[in-house]
Amino acid sequence: MTPSPFRAPRAGRLRRSFRAVCLVAAVTALSCADDGTSPDDLRFGQIGEVRIEVDAPLARGIGGLRQVITWSSDGPWRRTEGISYRGRPGDETVALSRDDPGILARSYASWIALVNDETPLKLFLGDLLNPDLNPSCLENQSRVSVFILDTQRNDSISWTRCADGLLGSLSAAAAGPDPTAGRVIQAAQLVRDFTVGATFVSAYNGSIPFGTLDRGEQSKAPLSVPRVIEDTQTWASFWAQHRGSSAAPPAVDFVNELVVVAAVGVRPEAGDSVEVRGVLEVGFGTQINLWERRPGNFCTPAPRSHAPFHIVIAPQVKHPIFFSVVDVDKVPCG
Repeated sequence: MTPSPFRAPRAGRLRRSFRAVCLVAAVTALSCADDGTSPDDLRFGQIGEVRIEVDAPLARGIGGLRQVITWSSDGPWRRTEGISYRGRPGDETVALSRDDPGILARSYASWIALVNDETPLKLFLGDLLNPDLNPSCLENQSRVSVFILDTQRNDSISWTRCADGLLGSLSAAAAGPDPTAGRVIQAAQLVRDFTVGATFVSAYNGSIPFGTLDRGEQSKAPLSVPRVIEDTQTWASFWAQHRGSSAAPPAVDFVNELVVVAAVGVRPEAGDSVEVRGVLEVGFGTQINLWERRPGNFCTPAPRSHAPFHIVIAPQVKHPIFFSVVDVDKVPCG
């Protein structure tokens, strides 16, 4: 890894001060709430939402992982993750908060106080932490953005800086390019801790990037089990059968790439789907993780015979290639 040219903040002292401020903020958040009705009486973003975005390069930049948390001032949050390959989306997962909205709202208010007030996490520093800076990050670093929307003022502000790690492993140690960049990263870390938790692990943890070529509920080819395609002739033949036409298939460089066809066979009810969730190189080969989404308990899906599929492109990987046991997500009704 190329050493970062960015100057790291003095993390030890910052962490100690930060912990102390967090404790004070957590204890006093309820008693220190502003009662004014004018926007000028409120901290910026006190009524609104915060969004953090982590855009991490995968496989030396030929793919990427985008992770976003959107957190409302009244408590609920939403987390999305999407993996891609050469600009082509591969898969996306979404999670919603399940904790008490009141508790989450108090945590939100504590976070807003920390980034507004005179603390080691304050973001409103003018030119010392320029919101307009659009940094060029090192090849192996993530772009981390913190966005605050203030609905009372009908205004917003954001900061983007560079750091090592994914959402679950963000590190401010080599944050840059400016000396105060660590504040942005630590603000993002705290949003993560208050919402998905400090021990969060990505649904795509360790995966090689991949992109979707096609997905749906019914192929014209008989798809009952997953398969891997690694040559042009087989790919052209499969695509013609799959689409039921002689149209040329999407371009694939089989010297450097391969195609994965995810399938689980015929399903008797509407609402089932299948997706590639990860392409993981292990010690003796490559494991491809498949997930099937089914209607949850107490749902009454309509009877409909179909065979869901997900066709993706990925870089060439170590052999042998094998598929994991299919994991199942129960999707809530409505």
